[in-house]
Amino acid sequence: MSTCRGAAREICVLSFALRTAIGEDGLDLYLCGDLTPGRMASIIIHNNEHHKGCTYAQLGHAIRIMEARTITLGHTFEKDLIKRTEALVDEYNYAKYEKRVRAINASVNLVRPVYMNRVPVVQPVAPPVPEPVENPEDCIPDDPEHF
Repeated sequence: MSTCRGAAREICVLSFALRTAIGEDGLDLYLCGDLTPGRMASIIIHNNEHHKGCTYAQLGHAIRIMEARTITLGHTFEKDLIKRTEALVDEYNYAKYEKRVRAINASVNLVRPVYMNRVPVVQPVAPPVPEPVENPEDCIPDDPEHF
């Protein structure tokens, strides 16, 4: 059994219950303690990030643990425990994804290609505007306003 060291050791020992192993002895029934959505989500996230776990395999194993506890110990569980746990894991994964996307976008904005920083050498010139041509018949030379 490989476990993490330091501050992660406690959660790692608890999360070992959801890592399926060949030749299980059934002690995983007792390892993970209380089954609450928050605790289950933290265990699953720990296994996913540090021990190459799979969320849905662990949820399946959690269901087997819950069934075994119900049969052997008479425990009852909330009906939506697995759905709530899955929702918490999904929220965590989505937040992690958003953080990664923001970091990528920030790095893209910092590293702009050289051609984007250049100022054009030749400024575009607007075409000349033709002056209006006056109709000679409209001109009245005696009118002081037209001079």
